[in-house]
Amino acid sequence: MRNALEGFQGLVKPRLDLLEVCAPWDSPLSEAVIRGGGKAMRLGLHNGVDLSTRHGMKEAMRMMRHHRPRHVHFSPPCFPWSIMQNANRRNAEQVAELERKQQHGRRILQNCRKLFELQTRELLGEASGEQTLSALSWQEAPWRHATKLAGGRFRVDGCRWGLKHPKSGKPMQKAWGWFSTCTRIVKALQRTCNHKPQDHDHIQGSVTSETAVYPKKMCEAFANALLDVEIRWHALQNRSQKTQAIFAGEAAGGEVAEEPLAEEGREGEHV
Repeated sequence: MRNALEGFQGLVKPRLDLLEVCAPWDSPLSEAVIRGGGKAMRLGLHNGVDLSTRHGMKEAMRMMRHHRPRHVHFSPPCFPWSIMQNANRRNAEQVAELERKQQHGRRILQNCRKLFELQTRELLGEASGEQTLSALSWQEAPWRHATKLAGGRFRVDGCRWGLKHPKSGKPMQKAWGWFSTCTRIVKALQRTCNHKPQDHDHIQGSVTSETAVYPKKMCEAFANALLDVEIRWHALQNRSQKTQAIFAGEAAGGEVAEEPLAEEGREGEHV
């Protein structure tokens, strides 16, 4: 089956496997997909896609409709919604500054919800999203709505995926909340802490920013679930049937509409 899959891939240009929204240029999730033989693209501030703006939203929609990704992952910034940010409101200036950050964050969350619906309802693809488990963004209406459409939230603890303190080497219990329309990804990632409390090191100071990056093992599990050979084989079989219908229509002198395929590089495309 694998040889047949590879042979058919040589004849038909595959869709983008993963599109990351609100992602840094070097996100390990896309890197894991590319290493696994898939095609991935990242959209974020580094390439001019700012979802807090109308222009950024339009560009994200254009890219999604052009590449028709099999899976879109949303990871909007959660710092305006962190417990620490909301606790640090000692005066009117700090309250006003936090409100400004959250208004900016709400525009991003709202547009993520719209893109989620574009992916799942118009493009008929899969989607997932992530925020820190304790972030107050889970209470925001757009993110609640996307979570509900995906079937609910599940927990992913970094300590179960090899997240360790850079100095002590002890596990760190960074808890993420995820949602996904893809049951394979839910099953692959859903792991909760099984350590004793004293087994963990504290997440504080400069280490905090490092825990924002997904652990390598977790990214590999995501990529393996996304690039499952059996699933890709069935997708290619469906496309083969469409191709046969096109040829049959041409042979009969009829016209059959063919879906345009995006041009993509072998190692993933970054705009």
